[in-house]
Amino acid sequence: PIFTSILEPRVRKRSPPVWDPSMSVSARTPQHSSPPQRPGTSAARRVSRISSPTRCRERSPSGDTMLSLIAFTESPLRHAKLGAIYSLGRLGAPQASDALLAAAADPDDDARSFAVRALSAAVADTAGLNRAALADRVPRLVGDDNSQVRINALRALGTYHDSTLVSVVRDRLADGDLNVRVQAVMTLGELGGSEAVAVLRDQIGRRPYAVRRAALIGLARSAGTRALDVVADWLSSAEWQQRAAGAEALGYIARDTVISWLTYLTQDEDPRVAAVALTYALGRSVGAVRTTGALVLAGVTVATFTAAVQTFVQQRHTDVLQNVYSWLLGGSSTSTWTDVAVTAPY
Repeated sequence: PIFTSILEPRVRKRSPPVWDPSMSVSARTPQHSSPPQRPGTSAARRVSRISSPTRCRERSPSGDTMLSLIAFTESPLRHAKLGAIYSLGRLGAPQASDALLAAAADPDDDARSFAVRALSAAVADTAGLNRAALADRVPRLVGDDNSQVRINALRALGTYHDSTLVSVVRDRLADGDLNVRVQAVMTLGELGGSEAVAVLRDQIGRRPYAVRRAALIGLARSAGTRALDVVADWLSSAEWQQRAAGAEALGYIARDTVISWLTYLTQDEDPRVAAVALTYALGRSVGAVRTTGALVLAGVTVATFTAAVQTFVQQRHTDVLQNVYSWLLGGSSTSTWTDVAVTAPY
């Protein structure tokens, strides 16, 4: 109600269009009036603020609210347009599918980036769209001129879990942007299939480290226990980064056999590896780490525990705690010329 009352003076009243899931995507384009032509940035800020996905979710947006957001996707005010596209993408409403498809061809890089990120398999299923038809449009943006658009297109493509799309993603492994190459490797792990497994095994031997780590995790996702031989090599490495990445990969293998591996890694000589192993071991308490929520909750648990240990140690040594805090805040009252000489070369 608050959202509608603010936008009502700015958007002409109209009757909601009829949404028929059986119709094609192009035939279901809603007929709505154009947004108001108001100059200035203050209105754009207001629209961007009130179109926050958090606010919309809290108020369960009505049909009028959705139509208002759809109308603002064609606004000449950049902040208003981007805010509306981003909010529609987060809401994942069926009515927004046509507006998001149109925004995916917008000349603005950010608009295309927001729109293609929302064209996931979940949106296709919710809107009653044909997955194959929608998945055919997303690959076109995998080769976009803007690197962020390419990254978001690869992310959206991974949600379809369709091994026939591996050839489209494989072309991005030679992308000039490292972030795009890393995302392409991660998407291969989501798509799965024998071809993706073969490509990921090859990428594990490539550089830089970010690509190798993403390939290891992707191989664990798609190959499961067949990736344990490669994971074992990483766990036996002398570098803590590789052992930590191996522990992370174990968390994505859906078999109880890896629990003993993770338990053993919690005793690693490097506390960073032990923390990663403990986090994924806790995440496995609800099955293989397939969702971000399970991993976040496990990470929060580990972080809270380590913070409690740190507080306990601090309270046990209150005599030196004041000097420590003084040093952390930049104090130099306890420093000597010997300290200055030690730090001088740096």
